Amino acid sequence: MALSWDSPPMASYMHSRAPICDNGSSTTRWRKAPTSTKVTKYGFSVSMADYSNPYYDYRSGRTIEGELRELVDRIVADERFDGHQSRRLCAEFTSHLDAEDAETVRSVAARVFNETVGKKLDNRAQQLVADLAVDPAFDPLAWGDDLHDFLSARVAEEDPRVLTRLQRELPGYARESGLARKAEREIAQSARQMLERIPPLVRDQLGFASKNATRLQIVSPYLDDELPDHRKHHVLRELVSIEADLYSATREARYATAVRKLLDLGIRKAEISRRLGISTSVMDRLASTHRSDVDLDAGDPIVATLAPEIG
Repeated sequence: MALSWDSPPMASYMHSRAPICDNGSSTTRWRKAPTSTKVTKYGFSVSMADYSNPYYDYRSGRTIEGELRELVDRIVADERFDGHQSRRLCAEFTSHLDAEDAETVRSVAARVFNETVGKKLDNRAQQLVADLAVDPAFDPLAWGDDLHDFLSARVAEEDPRVLTRLQRELPGYARESGLARKAEREIAQSARQMLERIPPLVRDQLGFASKNATRLQIVSPYLDDELPDHRKHHVLRELVSIEADLYSATREARYATAVRKLLDLGIRKAEISRRLGISTSVMDRLASTHRSDVDLDAGDPIVATLAPEIG
């Protein structure tokens, strides 16, 4: 049977194999075409040998040698170098070079670092992540200075560049492992339980407080003694959010009503502010946004404690 190069199966097959025909024979043998030794990078072909050489600079299309390679090795060996955001550090070594060579050294140094020292630092960070995540003092929701302080107290003997990696890796691990979501559920539950324990008057004070320090002072007597310190601010933030969702509108309407009733009794604004525990600017805002009075029953803390005369 004759083989046709136009048939669809053969047309696709020929891309991966080349025919070898014996002279005088109708038999066709096949062998794999040679694997390409070129890689396309930045719009031009690079040999596989160059592509795998960390000292090859794709931008200039050359493998660096001599002084430039020595400078790369010195930069990579510098404990301040972390493979990125290091132009100022590289400039200390390349200030005598022209702009093109300086950029080549910086680019190649980053690649060499990432394939050597950087890999070791990455591996060390990965080894530490799991242990740090089960530390009782670890807050899966921590970031910024709080996370830095936690890590600094536990990996002080490590390379500072490991700490930098942990600041990136640990929050990601907390999210992917479910630790962050678990913490969020526990915080929401603690906040809801705490809101149930807080007396209505204290709840009102919390709702009108604008500073976290003041809020914490207001609710500190009701905080769970077993709540870790690193959780308190999270619980407080969730508590404020839940209070706003559930009570903000009715709380403001109640106090706006009280302000108007006390003004009608001829009481000065400064005295009303003192008694109700809200500033005069808040009083003005409430009066302008809540123009209709609401009923204040005898059990309302405004009537029961702050302003009995309007009951």
